[in-house]
Amino acid sequence: MQRRTVVYTDQTEAGELRTVSVRTTDHGVEIVERTTGPDTRAIFGDPVHKQVLTLSDEAESTLRREAPGDSLADGLRCAFAAGELEFLSDIQDILDRAEVSYGYAAYGPGEGLYRPYFD
Repeated sequence: MQRRTVVYTDQTEAGELRTVSVRTTDHGVEIVERTTGPDTRAIFGDPVHKQVLTLSDEAESTLRREAPGDSLADGLRCAFAAGELEFLSDIQDILDRAEVSYGYAAYGPGEGLYRPYFD
């Protein structure tokens, strides 16, 4: 069973839409950033781009300490609203500084670019 909670949405005047969500699956917790629009097409050559962080238990605990709330989604929602987080890469920076493993994958409409799963 999957459960998805949107924690941040931003749309520019030019029509670029970026959504960050927390997705809970049978395999664990993922944070997903999806962009679509003219900037995405200019940067990636595709109209849609999705990046996914797959969190280890340690990574989830680290983020819950960095962005406290009733749930991980709630903490991240508050951190984005306060301007403490702006992009998925900000979350990666937190995990990298803590030397915590996580999985990363990025996808366009027709292909995926994968980086290794947990160390």
